[in-house]
Amino acid sequence: MDEQFYTRETIEAVKAAKNVAVLPLAYQIKFCKVFFREVNEENRKQIFEHIVIFANPEVQWQEVDLFFEECFRENHELQPGTAVHLCMQARKLELYLKPFLLKIAQKVKQRIGYHLRKNLSGTKASPKRST
Repeated sequence: MDEQFYTRETIEAVKAAKNVAVLPLAYQIKFCKVFFREVNEENRKQIFEHIVIFANPEVQWQEVDLFFEECFRENHELQPGTAVHLCMQARKLELYLKPFLLKIAQKVKQRIGYHLRKNLSGTKASPKRST
């Protein structure tokens, strides 16, 4: 690592991560429990989302987003849970990703709905929550 390009905080974070990575699994799990207990709820959710992405590099997340866009453009009445089921089958994704995929599907459906309302009215549409 070329330390001249990193901030002191980044260097410390990398060192801490490397120190945890060499611990036995049981201690790594304990570290995670303590870490997530100490982090506030909003940051915890964001960190978890990043962990899911980093831990699953084989998943092409942009393609998943496009899959959901296509589903909701073809049938806006489609429920996000149904779209997730279709995505998991088509991409052979693991079951533990389902809650994360559901959140993505809900955001995509909301985004598509916003654009549909905007195009129908010809003006700026107010975002409407959809499930």
